[in-house]
Amino acid sequence: MRPLFLYGTLRHRPLLETLARDLGPARSEDAVLPGHRVLRQRDTPWPALVPAPGAEAPGTLWHDLPPAARAHLDRFETPFGYCPRPLLVRTAAGGIEADVYLPPCGSASLRAGLVARGLGAAGRPARAGHRGRDRRP
Repeated sequence: MRPLFLYGTLRHRPLLETLARDLGPARSEDAVLPGHRVLRQRDTPWPALVPAPGAEAPGTLWHDLPPAARAHLDRFETPFGYCPRPLLVRTAAGGIEADVYLPPCGSASLRAGLVARGLGAAGRPARAGHRGRDRRP
């Protein structure tokens, strides 16, 4: 099983232990997800990852999570629309592919929350008169 990169609220160890129930032999290390940043969605306490060229989203990389712990975390995240997807994260030892809980692609609620915060759909500052949509060259 791939390591799991956690960001936002799941980095809080007491919450993680409550949700996962048993971390068993799992070990963790600091990591970053290049090309992303963590933003709080509008009107919620929940964080979301958004693409942001040049940025790095801080997180914790978990290795050797017991399958039952991973299943509990998946059951917590997926009802909110967050699905694990493989991405390259970076640790002090280098790059490693890990599963990352990402919001659904094209999530209208996420886009609306970002636009309300003055950000474009990709998490970059929206230009005046731009209405929050990212222009493609």
